[in-house]
Amino acid sequence: MGKAARRFKLPAMEASAACVDLPGLSKRKHVPVAPSANVKQKKESAGLSDELKRRLREAGALVLLPLALYLLVCLFSYDVRDPGWSSTSGSAHIHNLGGAVGAWVADLLRFLFGGVAYFFPLLLLWLG
Repeated sequence: MGKAARRFKLPAMEASAACVDLPGLSKRKHVPVAPSANVKQKKESAGLSDELKRRLREAGALVLLPLALYLLVCLFSYDVRDPGWSSTSGSAHIHNLGGAVGAWVADLLRFLFGGVAYFFPLLLLWLG
């Protein structure tokens, strides 16, 4: 063992570690050095497993599918005579198949987005 290794008590390194020439030694010896922080190293995945990710996607699809269908029914059964966000009505009968909530949602979406609102259920289906 060289003087530098005895003096600094270098830790044992793997054979694949980089070596450095130390100045001042009469004979050039290679001393192992720990890999740099810039070197990409294998990281253990602390995230979700593939199985859990797949099940979460399926659960999301099961939630978004009924929501998209309800929204589609509300939008297609929209009636101007229904009470909603942009209008009030004296009639107690609601024509929207989604009920009072469906009438409000359909009225709000049509008021804010117009005809583009009909693509929202398709967007939910695509996300699911």
